[in-house]
Amino acid sequence: MLEISTGRSQKDRITFYFENSSATAIRNEDGTISIDYTEEKLPIRKALIFMLSFFGIFLLLKAFILMPVIESSPDLIFLYFIPTIAFLILLTYAIILSWYKDGKEVLKNHAAEHMVFSAYNKLKRVPTLEEAKKFSRINRACGVTIYSGFITCQLIGFIVYFLTDFVIPEIVLFIVPMLFSNYAPFNLLGKLAQFFTTSKANDANIELAIAAITALENLNNTSKETATNL
Repeated sequence: MLEISTGRSQKDRITFYFENSSATAIRNEDGTISIDYTEEKLPIRKALIFMLSFFGIFLLLKAFILMPVIESSPDLIFLYFIPTIAFLILLTYAIILSWYKDGKEVLKNHAAEHMVFSAYNKLKRVPTLEEAKKFSRINRACGVTIYSGFITCQLIGFIVYFLTDFVIPEIVLFIVPMLFSNYAPFNLLGKLAQFFTTSKANDANIELAIAAITALENLNNTSKETATNL
């Protein structure tokens, strides 16, 4: 079984990534499925770097500009929410992009990606269609949960500050979401967001995801056999 890093869905394809390799299952116009293999660094890392940079900039702004203003003028406590609002805007943009990018089919593929990914991790093997259909399209490890983690931490930080006047260091509010964004309560908003970034998958979507994860596993097995024979 592979420790698959992540997945990616588009209108006519689903990709799964393992280390620096990926396998993409593509739905052709005639309904058949073809496989494309690539060796590349995860494109999702670029998005992750962008998000963390975005979050980091706003948290620095809050730590060195907003908090001194709030502490000197308590009636301006609403300024505490500026990073939270910025994160919500970015999350909303991601949801809207999911709605309009390639239409509803990408949402179905995204759901299928989650279902097959969850089934694979639970069963420790490639699932059948019927097995995958038993799993939820809501995945606690979806990339959108990182938004959820940062927003939740900011809300917790505000509650603590409002009730106790204690300021949780921004470095803590930055690191905690990265470590625990896949777990409650930090992923609750992310799970809710997935009801808008996914849609009920049909058999064709799930079959496409199964084809992608099967191809990636076959690629890894072939690589291991080649390395053993050298």
